[in-house]
Amino acid sequence: MAAVKKRPAILFTTAFGAGLATGLLHFGAPLGVVAVTLAAAILARQPLATLLMSAALLGRLSGELAWLRESNQCAARLPASRMILSARLLEPADSAGGLLTVQPVRAGCAGPVSSRWPAGHPMEAGLVADLTAQWIPRPGPGLRPSGTLVVSAVSGGVGRPRATARLRTALAASSRVLYGDRAPMVDALILGRRGAIDRALQDRFAQSGLVHLLSISGFHVGVITAWVFLVCRMIRLGRGRALALAAAASIAYVAFLGWPAPATRAAALAMLLAISRVRQRRVDTDSLLAATCLCVLLVDPWAMVDLGAWLSAAALWGATTFSRWTDRTLGREAWWRTLGSSVGATLATAPITAATLGAVAVIGIVLNFLAIPLAAVAVPGVLASLLLFPLSPGVAGSLAGGSGLALHLLELLATAGAAVPGGHVIEPAEIRSAVPWLLGLVVSLWCIGKWNTLGEALRRWGWAAVVVLWVSLLWSWSPQTANSGSGLTLHFLDVGQGDGAALRTPAGRWVVIDAGPR
Repeated sequence: MAAVKKRPAILFTTAFGAGLATGLLHFGAPLGVVAVTLAAAILARQPLATLLMSAALLGRLSGELAWLRESNQCAARLPASRMILSARLLEPADSAGGLLTVQPVRAGCAGPVSSRWPAGHPMEAGLVADLTAQWIPRPGPGLRPSGTLVVSAVSGGVGRPRATARLRTALAASSRVLYGDRAPMVDALILGRRGAIDRALQDRFAQSGLVHLLSISGFHVGVITAWVFLVCRMIRLGRGRALALAAAASIAYVAFLGWPAPATRAAALAMLLAISRVRQRRVDTDSLLAATCLCVLLVDPWAMVDLGAWLSAAALWGATTFSRWTDRTLGREAWWRTLGSSVGATLATAPITAATLGAVAVIGIVLNFLAIPLAAVAVPGVLASLLLFPLSPGVAGSLAGGSGLALHLLELLATAGAAVPGGHVIEPAEIRSAVPWLLGLVVSLWCIGKWNTLGEALRRWGWAAVVVLWVSLLWSWSPQTANSGSGLTLHFLDVGQGDGAALRTPAGRWVVIDAGPR
């Protein structure tokens, strides 16, 4: 079996991503950057350097083309005012209203926009309605045009929905019948619709480190792919055909969802794994991850500045890196592999979530031992119940009963995890908040070095613990101000005619109360 070298694949994706980022973020004049990159590629006498410069140039051109396409999107062209327009619903609207995606029709622009649908106007996906609405622009990641279309009045509802739109409507209706009040959670798990899910429930899942279960991620696509492969093997299909059908099912599912970045990466991974297994190729894990990330960037260049895409790639890299070490030193049992994957994913994503969200849920390392098996049973059960409901309501109801129990257990697990003291860390959402977590990741990688035994890793972790202890002691002895910590701070201010108050939240934000006229 041939081994694929990993350096070119990883470096090519890195160079392409760097060039793409300069294009999306408008770093440097386009012609100047292209000229410098071309000159460097010509002057480089080594093939690898020329390849990397070419990749960076292609990335830059992809970023510029992404902005050209964006200029014709409705998010960039809709006026920030009250208007009357026609729009096609890309998702079914229920009587409660909420957030959903619509496509303006005959508005002189292309592309869908997010809308806030009013209550009392249920409508099937794929129908065209006349809307009275106001566009509220809001810059997205990388200053990409974005916003929300706030709908105040709806009339009409005509058209002939396509097959995919009818399927979306049928799945939403089946979800409401089979799961009742838990339907918003089911929509988030299977269809990626999180607009109707209870905010308190989202917070509990976030604080317990299980929020990835409420969104379409690589885990969901991987679970569905694995179950399709298992069913194919149970009906005695060959390994190659089973892998091909599983990969095709994952790609079809992700296409139905609209190619979200984390799910696209997982589908690309399934496809490349199937190809490598059928052709009997042993592919390096990091190279495979780099290739899947490149596929995502080619499908959606804006994934380069998407938080979900970064978290998905970082989580998979951390899980595979640490699980390889546990496989080698502790064994291949499921609990050791789960431990390595959970620790690796948490450490790899912690710097990102600390810098962007101001929170890290370390309790998720423990909860994943129960949450991952529950979700691995719940996700395919929910999907099967929704698909079978029009054909056999009785069988679908039985599946929904078991899947609903698994979902309820996930909710209880998230609630218990969110209540654990110290289970999640809240800090200001800024770059310096990521520094301790980044140091922890680097130290952990140093401890589990490629050839380190368990004894050597424990020795290095011991030295790291001693250093952390001394640094903590020295920090505690240093002079601190009232605002140095990460807790809630309250200040009372003399404003001349009484006392005002200033509160500093654990996230580093200030709230001023009754501070007088000045």
